[in-house]
Amino acid sequence: MAELVQTFLENMIPEMEEMEQLGLFTRKEVSRILKRRRAFEYKLRRLEKTLDDYIEYIEYEQNVLSLLIIRRNKLGCKLKKEQIEIPIVRRIHRLYGQATKRFARDIQTWLSHIAFAKLRKEKGSISRIISKMLRCHNHQPELWIFAAKYEFEDNNDSNTARKFFLRGLQFNFNSEILWLEYYRMELLVYQKSQMRMKVLGGSVDKCKRTSLDCSIALVIIKKALEAIPDNVSFFLKFLPICRLFDFTEKHEKEFFELLVENFSDHELTWDAIARRKLLEAQKTLEDGSKLLPIHFEACLETFDEAVKHLPTQVMYQLYLNFFLEQLRKKVNHKKTKSHLVTLCLEVFETANKQELLNADMFVMWNDVLSNVGLISKAIDVLKCATKKYPLNVNLWCLLLNYHCISGQENSDKVVKTFENALKVVKNKESWPLWEMAWNYYTSFSMEKEIENLCKRGLPHPEANISSQIRTRYLLWLYLNHGIESAREHYKKFHRMKPLNRMFFEEYISMELAQSPVNMDNIRSAYNDALDVYGEDDADMWINYMKLEMTNPKGKLDQIPMIYFRASKTLNESSLAEFNHKYTLFRAGLTESKN
Repeated sequence: MAELVQTFLENMIPEMEEMEQLGLFTRKEVSRILKRRRAFEYKLRRLEKTLDDYIEYIEYEQNVLSLLIIRRNKLGCKLKKEQIEIPIVRRIHRLYGQATKRFARDIQTWLSHIAFAKLRKEKGSISRIISKMLRCHNHQPELWIFAAKYEFEDNNDSNTARKFFLRGLQFNFNSEILWLEYYRMELLVYQKSQMRMKVLGGSVDKCKRTSLDCSIALVIIKKALEAIPDNVSFFLKFLPICRLFDFTEKHEKEFFELLVENFSDHELTWDAIARRKLLEAQKTLEDGSKLLPIHFEACLETFDEAVKHLPTQVMYQLYLNFFLEQLRKKVNHKKTKSHLVTLCLEVFETANKQELLNADMFVMWNDVLSNVGLISKAIDVLKCATKKYPLNVNLWCLLLNYHCISGQENSDKVVKTFENALKVVKNKESWPLWEMAWNYYTSFSMEKEIENLCKRGLPHPEANISSQIRTRYLLWLYLNHGIESAREHYKKFHRMKPLNRMFFEEYISMELAQSPVNMDNIRSAYNDALDVYGEDDADMWINYMKLEMTNPKGKLDQIPMIYFRASKTLNESSLAEFNHKYTLFRAGLTESKN
């Protein structure tokens, strides 16, 4: 092994001597480079090699190459590049070749090799690397697209790009992205051909006309339909690509004929046809003109026909999504928006009568009503929704929110809605309801209701609810009845399970806000908290130590004891975090003293 490494190093001596003679590197730097290369070569002679061994060596050689360029520019030296740079470039290619051969599955190494070749503008090398990569990863559609894109964009070779797509589809016949990108490329080829014809100002011969009449792109769509049948979502992905180009009107017409022929009874087909009617109406508008109700007529008639032909939940949802998209736009005329809102609400009513609204559609209905100020109607809608979907906590929250924002006079409705919701909503999903009720009662200082809510919430079987209520109740007691009441209840609560960190942090903040500060209570709270969270909460230990260090009533002799307890209590990962933060804190404290 040593002899082989020595042979490699001896082969490097001529280039190193040239570097030194030209003044690109000093003798010391040359020795350092040889030393690093020797270490890298020995790594690559081991029985068990890792990809990182190759990558580190490659990166080092690339850095040497970059530094050479900088030194040459600085000295204005252009001599003997073939004797110096070329051997380094060959070495990098050799290392990449060994790495991709041994670790062929690592795609990033292949791409890095291609990127290096691109940087060197070595087109022949790039093509060879891509071919090898595709032989190893022929079932990766993205790599076939990468290869085709390189040939089309960098080499301006549409024929080779087309061959890559065709070969890729042989291995990945059901790849959606491969079909879509192949289609896009053929339209780009056609676009380039048109631009070339405009520049040349002449006609083209028959052998080129196939690429100029857009027929290949249409064939791709048909073949894709054969490869991935019964998938209208995939088929419709061709449409936005088609509309990127200004010469595809006839093509788009044929696309819709295929769509209707193969997917006439699918909701997405009707949705696409209806939206196309609106696009056609928009094309008739003059610049700066706004859409009027008349421009929506053909589109909405198609949607109305669609829900009659396919009265399904999906069809209604597509119809309503269209309305919401238009209502969110700021370009529509006020009269148009009013017209759309009226029609939209009618569609909601019709779908509801046919019992075709899901929970999300009820939320959409509520949003429309809320935006136009029909609050009473929105409440009625949500009442209907909670009857149909009683387990949906979002619907209950929307209904409860309406009663909460209407003021204290509706407290009976708040209580009734809250109680009804808790009867049906799962415990683990009910916290938003508890939170809204708590915020409502506290905002109006409804002490009796707060006490009743706490009596139910404190022993609640769901840990999140009981711990949240406990923390909020403690803070409410402090703000409304003072620190003594908070201390009294803290003594009752701090042993109750489950607890959360916020409970202890809130109580410690309360004690720190007192004048004078009762350090014994704060230390007791920290110890209580650390009994529960001491194994994994490094910040809590740090904050405890900061308190003793920085507070005028702190005891510095307690810090070593706290540190010792922390080192014995924290788990391995948290202990490393603790030591790091403790070191930073001590360093900051030392600087402030200086």
